[in-house]
Amino acid sequence: MEHAPNACFAQKALGVYADNLGFAYSIGFFILSQSSASENVAF
Repeated sequence: MEHAPNACFAQKALGVYADNLGFAYSIGFFILSQSSASENVAF
């Protein structure tokens, strides 16, 4: 398959971004659930 030279890089960067976004979301949700269990924190 022939693609643009940066197509593979863009796809890999997008995949890394999606993975980091999911990781950050899970960490943020965990922190939010932990903090809301002890005290009500409004963001």
